[in-house]
Amino acid sequence: MKKSVDLIILSKELITCQSSSPKSGKDMRDVGLIKNGALAVKEGKIFALGSKEEIISNFKVDSKEKIIWAVENVVLPGLIDCHAHPVFIETRINEFKLRQKEAGYEEIQKHRGGILSSVDKVRGSTFKELYLKSKQNFLLMFSHGATTVESKSGYGLDEENEIKILKINQKLNKDLPLNIISTFLGAHAFPIEYQNNHSGYFDLLINKILLKVKKENLAEFVDVFCDTGAFSKKESAQILKAAQDLGFKLKMHAEEFNYSGAVKLAKFFDFTSLDHLMQIKEEDFSLLKKKNIIAVLLPGTTFGDRF
Repeated sequence: MKKSVDLIILSKELITCQSSSPKSGKDMRDVGLIKNGALAVKEGKIFALGSKEEIISNFKVDSKEKIIWAVENVVLPGLIDCHAHPVFIETRINEFKLRQKEAGYEEIQKHRGGILSSVDKVRGSTFKELYLKSKQNFLLMFSHGATTVESKSGYGLDEENEIKILKINQKLNKDLPLNIISTFLGAHAFPIEYQNNHSGYFDLLINKILLKVKKENLAEFVDVFCDTGAFSKKESAQILKAAQDLGFKLKMHAEEFNYSGAVKLAKFFDFTSLDHLMQIKEEDFSLLKKKNIIAVLLPGTTFGDRF
C-alpha cells in the first residue's frame, strides 16, 4: 500500500549531498547524484529520496497538482552561505581603484577604508535604514539559491551598533523565508577610538558586549579576525576563551594575508570552522581533519584583494 505524502518532485538529476561521514579530498567530488531522481515531501520535510520509479511506486499524493515535473531540471539542496556580512549600508566598490594601484589591505585600513568605512556607514544609519538595506541584500542572496546564511556582525564595533546588527539578523530571520544564523564578530577590527587602547576594547568586548549578546541570545557563534592588522594570536585566544566559557560556538578568520599560526589554536578550542586559510601550511591539514573543522575558503576576497 502506497504511503500518502504532501508533494512529489521528479527530476532529471537529483543532488542529495548525502554521506554517512564527513568527506575530505577527492571524496568531496561525490555529491550524492541520483539520475532521474525524485523526492517525497511530508509536513514540510523531505520524507524519502530515490529513483522516479521507486518514489512513484511507493508514495502517492491527493492530486496531480501535488506532483512537480522537473524532469528537465536538476534538483538540489538550497545553498548555504557560511561566511557572509550582509548587514551593511554601502558596498566598498570604490576601493577597487586603490587595489588596482596595488594598495594593500592594511594601507586601505589606515586611510579609514575597508572595514572601518563600513563601520562609519552603519554607525550613521538608523535601525530602519539598516534593516531595509540588509533585507534587500538577503533577498538577493535568496534569489540566487541561498536558503541558509550565516550573518556576521563586525561593522559596528561598539555596543550600540553591534547589538543593532545582531537584532536585525534576528528580525530578518523571522521576516524572510531564510534561515539566518547569527555570529558576533566584534573582534573584526579595532575601532578608531580604540586604535591606541587595545586593552580598553577588550574590556568592552569581553565584559560588556559579549555578556549582553549571550543574555539576549543574539548570536549562536563568536568569530575573531586573527591576522596582521587585526587581532594577534594571543589577543584572539583571549576572546575565544571568554566566548567558549559562555557557551558560544566558535569560528575564526585565520591565515588570510599572513601565516601567524592561528590555525594551531584549534588544539585548544573547538572550532566549527576556520575561514580564509589562504596562507595555511600543509602541516596544519592533519589538525583540521583530526578536530573535524570545516575549512571555509573565500576565493572572491582573495581575488578582489589582488586588483
